[in-house]
Parts: sequence; structure tokens; C-alpha cells
Amino acid sequence: MIGVVPQTILPTYLLEDLQERYEKLGGKYASEEIHEESGLRINSCMDRDNMQECYEELVDAVFNCLVYIFRNPERGHTLLISLLTACEVLADERQQQDENV
Repeated sequence: MIGVVPQTILPTYLLEDLQERYEKLGGKYASEEIHEESGLRINSCMDRDNMQECYEELVDAVFNCLVYIFRNPERGHTLLISLLTACEVLADERQQQDENV
């Protein structure tokens, strides 16, 4: 999974968290289909609407950020702006995807 993005782009702590998450949850998504070259099971996440999954996770992140700001009014605004930017980028990506279909 991580091989898709050059590891130099992702900070070490995030790489470690992704690896831990994949090790913990990866087996849950293993399908019966085997990749011909590697012999590994194909992860069923490849069959999902990953753009929709991203959107749903962003909605959760925005909600949690708003709760954080409510509880800590002097903090979290930069994080919220970053999440809103991510939402805009995702919306643009979804629109491009729809136009290419």
C-alpha cells in the first residue's frame, strides 16, 4: 500500500502508523483472489469506492475538529482550514473523475 506514494513524502510517524494500521486491519480485507506476480492475496479495498471512503473520513475529521474547537476555542482553526482545503481538493478530484467516466 505504502509503495504507491514515495516514502520520502510521508513523515516517519505517519508511515509507522500506516504500517501498524495495515498490520492490524489488513487481514480483514484479504480476498480470495491471488495476485499473479507476487502470490499475495488482493486486498478487497481495491474494489471499494476509495474516493467516497476519503470523503467519509474527511467528514468525520471535520466533525472531530469542530468538537475540538468547541472545547478549545483558541486552538484548532489552522487544522480546520487544512481539512477544508482537503475537502476542496477531494471535490475537484471527484469532479475530474466524473468527467473522465
